[in-house]
Amino acid sequence: MTERLYSPRILSLITTFRCPARCNHCSFSCSPEERVEMELEKIGTLIAQCQDFNKITLSGGEAFLNVPLIAGIISQASQQGNFKIRGVVTNCFWASSETKAGEVLESLSGAGLNLIGISCDAFHQAYIPLAQVINAIKAALSLRITVQVNVISPHDLFQSAALPEVVLALMKAVGEGRPTREYDLAYAQGYKGRDKGITIFHGEVTPAGRASGLPAEYMGSYDLTGDWKDACILQKKGATISQEGQVLTVLPDYRAFPCCSLYAREGHLSLGNIAEEPLSALVEKAQSDPFLKAVAQIGILGLKEIIEKHFPRYRGKRYGSACHFCHTISLDKELEGLFSP
Repeated sequence: MTERLYSPRILSLITTFRCPARCNHCSFSCSPEERVEMELEKIGTLIAQCQDFNKITLSGGEAFLNVPLIAGIISQASQQGNFKIRGVVTNCFWASSETKAGEVLESLSGAGLNLIGISCDAFHQAYIPLAQVINAIKAALSLRITVQVNVISPHDLFQSAALPEVVLALMKAVGEGRPTREYDLAYAQGYKGRDKGITIFHGEVTPAGRASGLPAEYMGSYDLTGDWKDACILQKKGATISQEGQVLTVLPDYRAFPCCSLYAREGHLSLGNIAEEPLSALVEKAQSDPFLKAVAQIGILGLKEIIEKHFPRYRGKRYGSACHFCHTISLDKELEGLFSP
């Protein structure tokens, strides 16, 4: 029996690119002017097809600009039964008080929400007061909603051994002890609190979207031969491919992608449109795509070695992430012959 290269378990919905903030590091270039937004009916049709999925996340843009849409999507996913994790990512612009935050989250908890991801760092706090983030965290904890805080820093601050000040401020505000480090990779660090159980993910800026206009020193520069070699969710880990971390990402215009790449809005690895084709057709398209096959079977590091051997202009280049490298080579017309059947 042929091993399946792509059988996603996580449904990631970017419900809108509209956002009350205009963060300098935003990979999707979100802004208040964006207007395209998902419709519940179309997403409901997709959810009904996701029998093998076990996690659904909503983000943006800012998904909380349309709380009824969040509630409707989360409710449908909850009713289906197989989606055990049902989460939403937000910048907490709506949490003007702990009472207000509690009211909003309680309504979503009733619909089935059990995880909230919070974007909180110097970029976001240029628009959103830290007090509002604290309001949302306290309200979520009181409702037993799991909290994950996502912190993005420029490269030099990410490499620092010290915890970001915003993380220390949040832990102190909610009565959490100093967090313990869970892992430390070239591209991400994780911390978990001992008392309240808040998980914190610390990453660095990805040179995509609006972030591509930031100074070069904001970005990391890696040769991909270290921790990055296992970073891609589509490639084999050892002798097998694990589907547990595989993602189907859907943008507000319903274009679908086989990974969580922050380059998706630029057309990176598009499979088609879920409003026009059934999920099964998109999954089979990914299964037979020559480029995705190469990523799965050879791996990012293997592709890098082959490309450098035959295309000298790639030798010695460094990248901000495995996704940065993947995006670069997938759009290079001169490389297309390498991925032909």
